Amino acid sequence: MNDELFVRLLTVEDLVGIWDSGEEFYLQFNADGSYRAANSLDSLENVPSEVGSYQLQEGAYPPILTLTTNDESPLCQGQIGTYEAKLVKGQLQFELQEDTCRDRAIDLAAMTWDSSSF
Repeated sequence: MNDELFVRLLTVEDLVGIWDSGEEFYLQFNADGSYRAANSLDSLENVPSEVGSYQLQEGAYPPILTLTTNDESPLCQGQIGTYEAKLVKGQLQFELQEDTCRDRAIDLAAMTWDSSSF
């Protein structure tokens, strides 16, 4: 079957929560527009490797997700990245548009993310 049949528009409500790459990397999107990234759930809460804000351009297909890392973030300080973001069969996928943070660009685009209930 064609995966496009299982793609739907992503909303902020879909994005909010913790996402697991299955490769010991986690993303947390919060309803207040903030996000965190870390290599473990414990680190996600206590010492995230990346902290910033996000904006999702809803209503467009595909939606564009913009990540802006805080200046105090351990990684990618003050850097901005944009990605096409979509849900395919319940999994979050990112396609790099532009990102000045090389490590984030490699990690996000290379992985498929599952919603986690922690």
